[in-house]
Amino acid sequence: MSEQITKDDLSDFTESIINEIDSRLRAMEARMDAKYAKETTVRELMITLDKFLKRLTDYNDEFTLLKAEVDLIKKTFKEKFNIEIALQA
Repeated sequence: MSEQITKDDLSDFTESIINEIDSRLRAMEARMDAKYAKETTVRELMITLDKFLKRLTDYNDEFTLLKAEVDLIKKTFKEKFNIEIALQA
């Protein structure tokens, strides 16, 4: 028994193929969006960490300079006024 394929059958078949391809493309798009969101978050975290580390380095450099200045002040007081300054922590 031979079956004949009608235009309606071809139209239905074509529509089902298009719907399947569309659903797969939507799923792929959703995965790509999720991956992009993760990459963006990681990039933002890296930028924030870089800024934090720069500030920390700047504070460390400033602390080193201030410590050197305090040592110079202590030395000057010792030499000029014979006053020894002992700092307690």
